[in-house]
Amino acid sequence: MIICGIEIKGSEVIPVFLNTDNNSLIRNKTPKIKVEDDEDAKQLKQALFLLQDVMAANEVTHIAIKQRARKGRMSGSPTGFKLEALIQLIDGVEVSIIKATEVKRMDFKPSDYLIKQKEEQALLTALCELKRQS
Repeated sequence: MIICGIEIKGSEVIPVFLNTDNNSLIRNKTPKIKVEDDEDAKQLKQALFLLQDVMAANEVTHIAIKQRARKGRMSGSPTGFKLEALIQLIDGVEVSIIKATEVKRMDFKPSDYLIKQKEEQALLTALCELKRQS
């Protein structure tokens, strides 16, 4: 089973692909998934098609999205919420929203996986989903 952990930062989707059979990362080159203008329907559709292609290419069965604050100083952007909705519309993939507090509680050492710092939260989100399923 392949789980895609996702963190949405601003208008960008940061995905990490975790193979649950051997608990390893899948290191495929993923195109940048970003929406510059969230009022442009064409860009949103392109983002949806790109997300669908990336998930199909990596044979993803589950997507785990790190939840973001809806209001307050640290709240997510409107573009980010649109991206979250697009991800939830992907056919054939089960989507879960993982609370930020649950992600923070994960006992995890980034050195266990060779990942970029910006991918850490997405990986933790995928590991939370794996923990939920076991």
